[in-house]
Parts: sequence; C-alpha cells; structure tokens
Amino acid sequence: MAIGAIFGSVQTGTSVLATDAGQPGLTGFLHALLGVGSVIAGLSVAALPERFGLPDRLRWFALGLLVLALPLLLVGSVATLVPALLVLGISVAPYMITTFTLGERITPPWRLASVMTQLAAATVLGYALGASVAGQMADLGGHRPAYAVTVGAAALAVLVSWTGRRALEHAGRP
Repeated sequence: MAIGAIFGSVQTGTSVLATDAGQPGLTGFLHALLGVGSVIAGLSVAALPERFGLPDRLRWFALGLLVLALPLLLVGSVATLVPALLVLGISVAPYMITTFTLGERITPPWRLASVMTQLAAATVLGYALGASVAGQMADLGGHRPAYAVTVGAAALAVLVSWTGRRALEHAGRP
C-alpha cells in the first residue's frame, strides 16, 4: 500500500503544483517522470549480486524512497519538480520488484495468483488513499502538504521493512 500511496500523493501534489503554476496540462508529463528513473533502476535490479538479499534490498530501497522523497518538500516550481521526480523514481521499481518477489517467495505455489492479486490490489488501494489524503492536505496548504503524504508513505515503507526483519529474513531464503 505504501508504494501506491506514494504514487497517489505524488500525482496529487504534482497536479496542484502544475495548476498553481498555470500549467495544469503538464501534470501527466510530470507524473510520468517518476517512471523514467524507475524504469532505469528497475532494469538494473537483475544485475544486483545475490549476496544483496531480498530482505536487505527491501529495507534499503524503502529507505531510498524516504530519502529521495524528502526533496519534494522543498520543491517550489515546475522546474525544481522535474529533477526531484526523476531522482525519486530511482527507488520505485526496485522497491516494487523486491516486494513482489518476496511475496512470491513467501507464498505456497497454489496461492500465488491470489497473493499477487492482493499485492496489486493493495497498490491500487494505496494509490486511492494517498491521492485522497494528499488532496485533503493540498486543500489546506498546497503542494507541499500533499508531498508530505508522499514522505509519510515512504516512512511507513521504512517502518514496515525494518521492523519486519525476522519475517523478511525467513522469506528471503530461496
């Protein structure tokens, strides 16, 4: 759900910022920038050494989400949003790939389709929640409070990935 909340809150904050800048038509383009860094980093995940196991990856990619989301709180224009979204995207695909791979490792084969569907549904639910909360926050103060939801969702990903260490270590074994 955390990654979905990141997507939803980024879209909301970006929409507010672009609209306030008089360029609401840029919202989709700007939101897509998140995917550019994500694709590049996602393709690189396959090259990571096996000794950098899945539980460690999840923890560090979650931390990456948090650290790379923080600059959104400083964004004040469309021009400063562009690099912030490109850089944040770097941790998105690796986090998602690792989450789904851990789900596959934890799940008995006869339940795999159900679990993958649940993970996808949780992402969509997170998107809706993130967009909704960010929208309410944006109504109170503009794009920065909306992006604070992004940072909060990333912090939740860190909390879950680091406090669930024992379960993740067990799940990370092939």
